[in-house]
Amino acid sequence: MASEGIRGEVEAFFSAYSAAFWRNDSAAIATHFAYPCHVVSDAETVSQLPIANQDECRKAVERVLGWHREIGATASRPSEIIVTQLSPRLVSVSLKSDFLDRRGQRLYDFQGIYTLIRVSNAWKIAAISHNQIPRLLECLARIKPA
Repeated sequence: MASEGIRGEVEAFFSAYSAAFWRNDSAAIATHFAYPCHVVSDAETVSQLPIANQDECRKAVERVLGWHREIGATASRPSEIIVTQLSPRLVSVSLKSDFLDRRGQRLYDFQGIYTLIRVSNAWKIAAISHNQIPRLLECLARIKPA
């Protein structure tokens, strides 16, 4: 469990991160990461992606943002956020969320585990493990068949 103060800070962090995502602002999204960062994504083979800097992050995020525009995603709705405080400078966050279209209909579900670290008094993502890409690409294939 996390203290109320830490939980509030983490929720504010994810609110700002989400706002940057829905503005399609890859540069702002990239400021939410600590570098180097590590992303592990489920796929046919699990993908491990080290991200060295903001430019690499921005390029990776732009691809994901483009796919969300293609499927017509306009919002996400968290269904579960579990914040585990490991220290005042280190938390683990388990997040479950649904991605929605403009009518509020569910496009796909997402689950991620984030490691956040406090850097210069701000939370930053040090690592993410998630199942997003296969679910997002399956949704893209349903909506825009080849």
